Amino acid sequence: MPIVIGINSKRYQAMRRRKYIIISTFCYKEKKTFINAIIFILTGSFLLFSCVKSNNDSSSLLLLTQNGAPIHGYVYAATNLDNKIYGYSIDYTTGSLTPVGNWSTGTYPNAITANKSATFIYTANANSNTVSGFSINQSTGVLTEIAGSPWSVGTKPFGVAIDPSGKFLYVANHDSNTISGFSVDSSTGALTAIVGSPWATAAGPYGTAIHPSGQFLYVANDGSSSISGFSIDSTTGVLTPIGGSPWAAGTKPTQIAIYSGNYLYASNYTSGNIYGYSINTSTGELTSITGSPWPAGLHNWGVTVDSNNHLYATVDNQSKVYAYSIDNSTGALTASSGSPFTGSAGFGSMVDSQDRFLYTAAASSVTGYTISASTGELTAISGSPWAAGSGCVVLSIVNY
Repeated sequence: MPIVIGINSKRYQAMRRRKYIIISTFCYKEKKTFINAIIFILTGSFLLFSCVKSNNDSSSLLLLTQNGAPIHGYVYAATNLDNKIYGYSIDYTTGSLTPVGNWSTGTYPNAITANKSATFIYTANANSNTVSGFSINQSTGVLTEIAGSPWSVGTKPFGVAIDPSGKFLYVANHDSNTISGFSVDSSTGALTAIVGSPWATAAGPYGTAIHPSGQFLYVANDGSSSISGFSIDSTTGVLTPIGGSPWAAGTKPTQIAIYSGNYLYASNYTSGNIYGYSINTSTGELTSITGSPWPAGLHNWGVTVDSNNHLYATVDNQSKVYAYSIDNSTGALTASSGSPFTGSAGFGSMVDSQDRFLYTAAASSVTGYTISASTGELTAISGSPWAAGSGCVVLSIVNY
């Protein structure tokens, strides 16, 4: 299991959620320069490491494996016109990507997600009405299709999400207005339909997100311009509508992001803005945040957050990323300095587990940016964008 050494408390919490071990916090910062330190490792040996000098805190967390090697991870991009997943290894010094292979899925994969332990990854295949599942080789990033894959779901599955425990997987079926639910075999990744599945939702379910507690599932409904919420039975995975659901959103909400468990944000494709809601963590009910909605580009498609109170929105007819800071007390958004940032963004996006890099999906490529932890400003990574297949729309990132 990796050893994590760092000083940033937000990232400390993020790593705890990902089941890394925090060994020590001997690094300290003076005048925005990180000083060398000697860390005592559990084996009784000493490891000398150098914290990276940084003027924007973007390197304030150093991740090491037990043999002192940097943490590694992979970006996976679903391409819905050539029906594949493209995989890339991440260079955690620069953020640069290196291809590791590509693998066939069902027809028109329009959503992708991996479990938190980074052992399995799944795509929702909109034109074959299936979910494909793959095991992940953590050493190489190579995918192997799971026995029994693909599994049948409803009509036009556009969204897929796995709960934090990895026990349950849910699929939003856009044209049948339902949510399909499956239990996940923790050893093999195979799916078994949950009793009572599918469940009705509002018209046109699209993007999905599960609350960090695992208690609630939220769905953006582009056909009814609303957000639906369901409570999740932690034993069975059965869904029950939350009181007050669905809640009005803008016009054609497509994707959802949840920040810190307290706030939910939805991208609105036609109205070109971001709707924000506070989450009642006991009931799952949503309440509109004062000041919501906030402007983004027309055809705003994707939305993602990091753990340093930043939100990013991508627009499918603009080569731009809109960046915002999140008020931790209210959930209100404020445009970041320099936003929007130029790139080749257009569809889905994700931030890596260290909050150092943002990756976005465009028509046939993946674009990468370094993130300023203090301001949220983006800087294009050298060598970006990297080629992907045709119809690159959504991403998933795994780390070890």
